[in-house]
Amino acid sequence: MVASNNAIYNTVGASISGVTNTLTVTNPSNTASSAARETIVVGGGTAGDPTLNWNVSGVTNWEMGIDNSVSDNLTISQGTSLGTNDVWRMNTSGSRIMPLQPLAFARLSAPVVNATGDGTNYTILFDDVSINPQSAYNPATGIFTAPVTGNYMVMTQVSYNGLTAAHTGANIIIATTGRNFLCPMYNPFAIRTLSTVNQEMGASCMVRLTAGDTIFIIISIQNGAKVITVNGSGVTNEYCQVQFALLC
Repeated sequence: MVASNNAIYNTVGASISGVTNTLTVTNPSNTASSAARETIVVGGGTAGDPTLNWNVSGVTNWEMGIDNSVSDNLTISQGTSLGTNDVWRMNTSGSRIMPLQPLAFARLSAPVVNATGDGTNYTILFDDVSINPQSAYNPATGIFTAPVTGNYMVMTQVSYNGLTAAHTGANIIIATTGRNFLCPMYNPFAIRTLSTVNQEMGASCMVRLTAGDTIFIIISIQNGAKVITVNGSGVTNEYCQVQFALLC
């Protein structure tokens, strides 16, 4: 096999208005094993990264290549180098992650007493945040704001206590911009766990959100006094938590 190697260390192309500059690697032979390839090589495991860079002058850069210093991950980064603003990584086993994907996980760390019970709609402020790469969830308000337009999954579980026989209605509301998702109304006292006055309920939905739309979680217990406590999560048990994730 004969190979033709041309070393390039210069700018290819010129500034010509209305013309698309094209760099083509071609092998016009239509016989078996006649191929064409662009190869980018660095000197070894302690060298820099072999990469491709796309640049809109004065606007933005995208970099793609092998991150030589991080397990040889195939990486796409927003910027001029790998490892500083990675948006997609695949390791040599084929496992892929998106470090900046909009998602969040938060839990309620302490009980909230007298939150509802008389029909009050209580917005739960899940204050203990463990996953929130784009800071889309605000624990001070309990609101998740969609950073980008897409289809989002929301899941929540709520634990509460203080039920009396008068509390005959319970509901979780996933409130989003433009519409609310309600779990079926039920009688919480009638189906309380064994002889206790504790109860749990959950809800989930998939919703289309435009960038800037919001989601928050409401609990409402009706027909009794405002004596319901929303339980905080334990050290290892997630009694009261919420999850948000962009699917696509």
